[in-house]
Parts: sequence; C-alpha cells; structure tokens
Amino acid sequence: ISRYLKPCGKLANLPDEVSMPASLPRLLSALLLCASLTAGPKDKRPTSVPNAQVLHVDVARLTALKARSIGPAIMGGRVSDIAADPVNPDTFYVGLATGGVWKTANAGATFSPLFDKQPVVSIGALAVAPSDPKIIWVGTGEANDRNSSGWGNGVYRSTDGGATWAHVGLAGSRAIPRIVVHPKEPATAWVAAMGDLWNPGGERGLFKTTDGGKTWKAVLKAPGGLDTRVGCGEVVLDPSTPDTLYAGTEAGLYASLDRGATWMKLGGLPAVAVDDLQIQPREHDLVIATHGRSLYVLDDGDETPSLSITNAEGQPVATFPLPRTPGLGRVAWNLRPTKTLLTEYGGLGPDKFVRPGTYTATLTVGAAKVQQKVQVTIAPGIETR
Repeated sequence: ISRYLKPCGKLANLPDEVSMPASLPRLLSALLLCASLTAGPKDKRPTSVPNAQVLHVDVARLTALKARSIGPAIMGGRVSDIAADPVNPDTFYVGLATGGVWKTANAGATFSPLFDKQPVVSIGALAVAPSDPKIIWVGTGEANDRNSSGWGNGVYRSTDGGATWAHVGLAGSRAIPRIVVHPKEPATAWVAAMGDLWNPGGERGLFKTTDGGKTWKAVLKAPGGLDTRVGCGEVVLDPSTPDTLYAGTEAGLYASLDRGATWMKLGGLPAVAVDDLQIQPREHDLVIATHGRSLYVLDDGDETPSLSITNAEGQPVATFPLPRTPGLGRVAWNLRPTKTLLTEYGGLGPDKFVRPGTYTATLTVGAAKVQQKVQVTIAPGIETR
C-alpha cells in the first residue's frame, strides 16, 4: 500500500480498485481516511490536488472491519458498579449483575475474573478503601427491581486486591446497591441494603461496621413498622466532612452528622424514593436523583443545621431540619413525634403526645453540637403514646 502514498500523505496514481488482504484492516482504514481528505466528487475536487483520483473500494473488501465486543452485551451482562483504584488509575474493578467481579490493570485492555470461586455471582456494589487500595468490599445481589434480578448472600471483603475473599456478614440482605468506606479507616464501612425484592423481612436499611465486617449495626431503619418492607438504596459520605453521611431510601432522604449515630429526615422533596446521590467536589452541594420526580440540589450540605429530640433511652422522637438563615430562630415542639419519624399513612400517627419524662434536645450545625435536657410533664387525663 505504501507505494501508492507519497511522504506527504496525499494519494497519487491510485488504480480504481486496490487488492488488499483482509488481514490489513488498519491499513485499509488509514487509506480510506486519507482518501476522504484528498478525493471527492469530480466537480468538487480540491484545487491543491488537481490530479487526485476518486477512490473506488469494493464493498466486499470491508467485511474484515468488524466491531470487537469487550464485555457481555446480552441481558445477563448488566454492569452494576465500577470501583477505581485510588492510587493507580489504570486499575479498576467491574461488578456484573450476573457475572461476578472482574479486574483490569491496564485501563480496560484486558480483564480477569476475581469472584468465580464464590457461591454467588450477582453483584450489586463495589468499593475500594481510599486509604488502602488492596482492600476491596463487594456487596452481592443486584438491586434493580426487575424480574431477572439475581440475589446475593451479603458482603465480601478482600485484603489482597481480590486474590482471596472472606464473607463478612449481612447474609440476609439479598440486594446491596451501595458500599462506602471511610477515607482514613479501611475497616469502617457503611452498606445500603434493599433486602428481598419480592418478600418482606431480611436485613434492610443502612448498616455500619468498624471492624472489617466482624460485627454490624443497623444505623438507619424505616420508621413506622415498615422496616421489614423498606430498604436503603444509596449512601454517600461527604469527602470534606467524613462524619457527614446522606442516605437515600424508599421513604426519602436522611442525613447524619455523626457517622450515622443519629439521623434526620430532610424535607422539601416529593414523597418518592431517592435512587442516587452525588456530592459536587468543589461546592459540596448534594445532588439528589428521585424515583420519577427529577433532580434536586441541596446547597451547602456540609453545614446543614438541625434540631433533634431523643427520649431517655436515646431513641429519636422528633427532628427539625432548620434553615441556614442569620439571626435568632425559634422552634416550637407540640410534644408529639414529628412526621420525619412516622409513616404518614397508617401506623400510630402523630395524634398522641409523648410520654412524660426527660428528653434531650440536640442542636447541630456542621460538626458543632449543643445539648439541653427537657422535662416533659403531661396533665392528668391527657392520652399519651
């Protein structure tokens, strides 16, 4: 082919057809590109190459140019999650809904399977510890509510880059859509679990571990007796304030300013599930994707103020997200549980007062907290919960 090309790259003395082996598709594509730059219809030939000839290529000779698939593209080839190595950008992991976990160390040129020896291959979430790229977390069970979704048996963890795996709990979670790992503590992670897609029960909500999965604590469950049916579908950690987390559930959006110890429901959203959350890295704004009600933005989420009230056992009974406005503010509590902790339809409802006793009011702004005890007394004849 090179004998038809001058050093400048223009075509010259090219016959009507070029006989070319099918084993040279790259050279053929280069030749076609060069031809497209130098040849055209007879009445619109470039004036700089008056002797250029129109290139005629037999269509049959293009059969060697075929697209190459680099991954399963059938119904069972759904990609659930991708997690990147925080140190080496050429290394990342891919979790498939029905095909296990795969790893590439050359920016996707080749992939190798890591999960073939495990009892499940349905993957819902992946996470690489930001402080130790050898530690990989896997949440099994695809969290898409479709009739072909597979289920998992909990969380797996690797400390050697995926060479070996250990099952570390939450066997009844069935479907895990998201895992986040603390930026400085690789043994601390939060797992969002949807639970069984078709039946009540199981492990649902947001779970936390601080010992690499040896023990777990449910830090966020659905209120109003719905914890057997409602799960958690998303969780993000604010990179600028690692103590701040946001969780998206089928019951709305929740925020925690103390690593998930206490939660408050954020208002201003439609009564639909929250499917996806992202924190804008420069402005720290929270972008919220709802289920069928478009996108919302929470500005300056890292300084969200709130007032929460807990009973003597430490259980939340009322939460009040507060506006970030300067000056004095006042909050009135009617001695009833707030709607942020009750289901609006069914359940006990907010019509009854709380019981007499000592309650704790906590005002939180960013990382700062102020607490005060409140003594509640109920007059005789008033019905309480």
